[in-house]
Amino acid sequence: PFLHGSVTRSIIEAFRATYNVLGPWLPEHVYAKALELELRRRGHQVSREFVAPVYYDGQLLTWMRLDFVVDGVVVV
Repeated sequence: PFLHGSVTRSIIEAFRATYNVLGPWLPEHVYAKALELELRRRGHQVSREFVAPVYYDGQLLTWMRLDFVVDGVVVV
């Protein structure tokens, strides 16, 4: 089981729905926009291109861009 199972299941269902409508071979940014729309329609809060710090042993190493953060708990 996933830590945030209901959110994770909803994300997977949203991905399947958008892929089934759009099909293969489109650029990634098209799928990302469609997935964001579908997740919001399902009532989720979505942060796009969220910048997060990465620490090692208490030291800031760098910053990284996360494509999606859904409901503040799941990184996609």
